[in-house]
Amino acid sequence: MAQFATHLHLFVFSLTLLLAALNFQLFNSMIQEVLNIDHYWSTSNAELPIRLRPAALEIVPTELYHILNDTQWQTTFSPQPGYTFGFVRLGTEATPFEPAIFHQMHCLNFLRQSLVSDDWSDVSEHGPRLWHVNHCLNMIRQAILCNSDTTLEPSYIYGTHKGRNQSAASGMDVWHVCRDWNQVNEFVKENYKQTRNISV
Repeated sequence: MAQFATHLHLFVFSLTLLLAALNFQLFNSMIQEVLNIDHYWSTSNAELPIRLRPAALEIVPTELYHILNDTQWQTTFSPQPGYTFGFVRLGTEATPFEPAIFHQMHCLNFLRQSLVSDDWSDVSEHGPRLWHVNHCLNMIRQAILCNSDTTLEPSYIYGTHKGRNQSAASGMDVWHVCRDWNQVNEFVKENYKQTRNISV
């Protein structure tokens, strides 16, 4: 019986060593893949190399980010003063990328500026700007689809039409589960500090 127990212990010990070795090999190959940064950043579906925490956001009415407040709107897509876009440089070649959140915020701000400052009475005068507006509308439309926020917003009846209740949702005072955008800003700030002297 003692001999069987010894063999069983040896078997369990050997199996444990084997599993540990396999896990180490798997972990090592995963690390190598992550460290192969140039390959990773060359793919079309790459993301920032950070694991984002979940965050909560309650959509509320606010006086902040008024349509006429250029300064506050600039902060929505610029992680630090004087830094126009949230570009990062990644990989051994310091390849520049723009995280989509900053592109989307830029587009929203561009639409805001176009609403405020442009005279659209003669559309033919605004060829390039109209192209940019259209690009931004499509960018934001597709970002909304991609995000597919399924938070349920309570609706209310605001009137009737042809005997039927008409409902709407304001979207205010509703909490949403998000990814922590502050982490993204911090990453981009640190990346900028490390790569700001690269001229290419």
